[in-house]
Amino acid sequence: MTELKPRIHDESNGLDYVLVGDYYVPDLKLPEEHRPIGMWGRLHRAVPPCKVLCPLFIRRTAYSPC
Repeated sequence: MTELKPRIHDESNGLDYVLVGDYYVPDLKLPEEHRPIGMWGRLHRAVPPCKVLCPLFIRRTAYSPC
């Protein structure tokens, strides 16, 4: 069997492909994204969801998922 090239370029769509095992996978590069996460993003990152939702469940039902 012939040896496969580790990288190929498809002229019809302009994409590069990398050989992974027996398959060619597109070699995609995403741009870096720098944007602030804001107040709610910081709150979401800092507080586990169980600590935020438990008081709501305790008040409305007898079941507490936490």
